[in-house]
Amino acid sequence: MVFVVISGLPVTAILAWALIPSFGWRPLFLIASIGALIVWYLRKALPESPRCLEANGRTADAEALMETIEREVAATGPLPPPAAPLPTSTFSLYNLSSRDICRAWWSAVLC
Repeated sequence: MVFVVISGLPVTAILAWALIPSFGWRPLFLIASIGALIVWYLRKALPESPRCLEANGRTADAEALMETIEREVAATGPLPPPAAPLPTSTFSLYNLSSRDICRAWWSAVLC
């Protein structure tokens, strides 16, 4: 998939080099619109993400999609164990010193 995305610019440049002197710029828009229609058609076959389904209140659909994904992954080999939860820290603006604020500001300015 990455190859298809990356190869779009060189292919467009070669098509422009070949078509514009003979036919003008309009055929390039026609070619791009055909590509857009193909992408629109292929996009309909993609399932919605479980996160989007959950956010829209479709919890049963999200669970069914996750079970399908887990079944496909489990068919390739054993599943890894679940990751351990990360430790949470309590963050408060009142615990920041002026040095921390300046350091964060300067790192944002210099980066």
